[in-house]
Amino acid sequence: MDSVPPVPTYTVTLAVNDTLMGSVLGAGVYMSGSQIAVSAIANYGYHFTMWSDGDTNNPRTLTVTSDTTLTATFAVNQYTIALAVNDTLMGSVTGAGVYNYGATATLTAVANTGYHFIMWNDGDTNAIRTITVNDDVTLTANFAINQYTVALAVNDNMMGSVRGAGIYNYGDTATLYAVANTGYHFTMWNDGDTNAIRTLVVTNDVNLTANFAINQYTIALAVNDSTMGIVRGAGVYNYGDTAVVTAVANTGYHFVNWSDNDTNALRTLVVTDNVNLTANFAVNQYTLTVAANNNTMGSVTGSGVYNYGATATLTATADSGYHFQNWNDRRQRGESAYRDCDERCQLHCHLRHGQRTSCTDLHRHPGCERQHHG
Repeated sequence: MDSVPPVPTYTVTLAVNDTLMGSVLGAGVYMSGSQIAVSAIANYGYHFTMWSDGDTNNPRTLTVTSDTTLTATFAVNQYTIALAVNDTLMGSVTGAGVYNYGATATLTAVANTGYHFIMWNDGDTNAIRTITVNDDVTLTANFAINQYTVALAVNDNMMGSVRGAGIYNYGDTATLYAVANTGYHFTMWNDGDTNAIRTLVVTNDVNLTANFAINQYTIALAVNDSTMGIVRGAGVYNYGDTAVVTAVANTGYHFVNWSDNDTNALRTLVVTDNVNLTANFAVNQYTLTVAANNNTMGSVTGSGVYNYGATATLTATADSGYHFQNWNDRRQRGESAYRDCDERCQLHCHLRHGQRTSCTDLHRHPGCERQHHG
């Protein structure tokens, strides 16, 4: 009986392009005609690409007909880092791209002017961060608009107030008001701006103080005639001051009223505005009364009302058979002139028949000066 020839055996040799990337199963010695399965097992982060004979099946089935050597080719995985922002007006991101497994990616969230980074959508609050790539990643950087405080103050709360303080978003327009109280006025802000109402484009925190000052007013005084009197109390006064103004008549004159019809020569004013006042004076008037001691003996003339400083001419005329003796102020001329009379004067002329006798001094108020005309 013929012997059966032995079945030949063949060696299947398996290898990998990089042992860090993966391994293979199925190598060994097999009988000719055997069908075997070989596998390429990729390590984490890597993937099988193909066998050295170009076959891309994994696992694959081989019919053993000869010694065979196969190499499994692996490649590192590549992952996509996808980055986005919540609002492109607020900022941008860098670091997106395709990375090999295990690579370190540096991701940066860059806020635009007037905005700030808050956090990534995975909760990380670092604007610059590094990640070890081991999978696809999608991240969104969240930004928000900056908010700034506009703080306002005044140099004196009694003088005025301000409006417009508050919290504003970057780029907002803030309208600021400096409002003076009655009797005061705005001078300027502490940054030199002199506009009581102003607008600011808010780009940072602002601290401003509105400066106010008390109003000053002029009390201007005049007289209707400088020969008649003077005034006192003119000047520059602060709002709310009390000004004492006085009209002082010169000798022979008297105060009548102010141009606003106030009749008080000495008055007080609470200053709230500019004031222009004129003090009106008038000359004093006096009554001069002349009489004869006996109307049957003669007559007199010159009685009347005279202004201060006027000259009054008094005449005593004796009737036939009588002669002028004197005035009751002892003057013995029939005609006298009186000047500078500042009181009511009463003069009596004494007439006598055929002789001179003493004149009776009836009454004369002091203050009269007399000029005798011979």
